[in-house]
Amino acid sequence: MKRSTLITVVMTAAISMPVGYIAGLTRDDVDGAKPGTITVHGEGRVSGIPDVLNVVFGVETREPKAADALQRSNEQAGVVIDLLKAKGVKADDIQTTDLSTYPEMALDGRMVTGYVAGNTVKVRIRKIDQAGEIIDAVAQAAGNTLRVHSLNFSIDDTDKLMEKGRKRAVDAARAQATQLAKAAGLKLGQVRSITNTSSTSQEVSDSAVSASRTAPEPGNKQFFVSVKVVYDMTR
Repeated sequence: MKRSTLITVVMTAAISMPVGYIAGLTRDDVDGAKPGTITVHGEGRVSGIPDVLNVVFGVETREPKAADALQRSNEQAGVVIDLLKAKGVKADDIQTTDLSTYPEMALDGRMVTGYVAGNTVKVRIRKIDQAGEIIDAVAQAAGNTLRVHSLNFSIDDTDKLMEKGRKRAVDAARAQATQLAKAAGLKLGQVRSITNTSSTSQEVSDSAVSASRTAPEPGNKQFFVSVKVVYDMTR
């Protein structure tokens, strides 16, 4: 089997022919019989360069009173959001979620020593070449209250990539079915059914931002499309 960097074909096949073909029915019987089938699996792989960096920031503050912790957390989240907007991130690409607060207890677990409040800010950075500068600016502005929960790259519009992957997967399946039919002395008929699934790979994540300039690299994001195709078979 040949492999390339663009297409990986995973193929299994099962051929089923009517009993009449084996038992030696007359030509009229054969012409009236239902065709057999062949099932093949094909896989298409495509890749693209991500154009969006998805970052989940967390702001965590501690204060003696719950209300003060919440107020400070909201203020710090506001600082992060204002800075993101000043750096050119659109409001539609910024979302605040998961506001929370909980008490901190003494080591013996009997006394409340203060309260922790947190805000989560999700942001889509579309200017990837400026992502490191933006993340560093946020880290400096929020100081030790900032947490970076996750970093992952994505492609904003994957429709064309997935279309190409599906075509490659179906082409690969048909090529294998054609080869098998020829080897068996049969002819490939019409498609009886097609099912497909797809998945992605190469995710990037981190849990902290260093004091030095952060410059995440997008690399390539790969998409895999698998199809199962059932063909009719005739003599």
